[in-house]
Amino acid sequence: MEPVVTIKEINKQPDNYNYVVIAAFFQGKWLWVKHKDRDTWELPAGHVETNETPGVAAIRELYEETGTLNYQLNPICDFTISNKGQTSNNRLYLANIHELGTLPKSEIAEVAQFENIPENLTYSSIQKILFEEAAKNIKITIEKPSSGN
Repeated sequence: MEPVVTIKEINKQPDNYNYVVIAAFFQGKWLWVKHKDRDTWELPAGHVETNETPGVAAIRELYEETGTLNYQLNPICDFTISNKGQTSNNRLYLANIHELGTLPKSEIAEVAQFENIPENLTYSSIQKILFEEAAKNIKITIEKPSSGN
């Protein structure tokens, strides 16, 4: 059975966030990353650590997985993923990247730019929904002031 993704308004769910996902836009294209242990593409993402806000987690993960140095980061929505009787609370961000640096040593093997969704996604049903949500918001969000929350 496929995981169920439910898009929610920001802050309309509990404060116990599990993951952040960052749709990263750079020079008119989307950044997708490839984990060292997989040969599939995914949006930059990661766990929200204990005592870490989703905004701080998004900043950390964006750097660790892409090497991004200068950017505008805005929350788009919260979302849940329900799978096999468990539900995680998460937040989706949009990053308008102005400058990429060197990819730091991490679990990421490769970062590449795509005009749209690449083939061979890690979490296909989840990634497609989140990407579409980010793509809907790109023009609105880039014009808004930056926020890390």
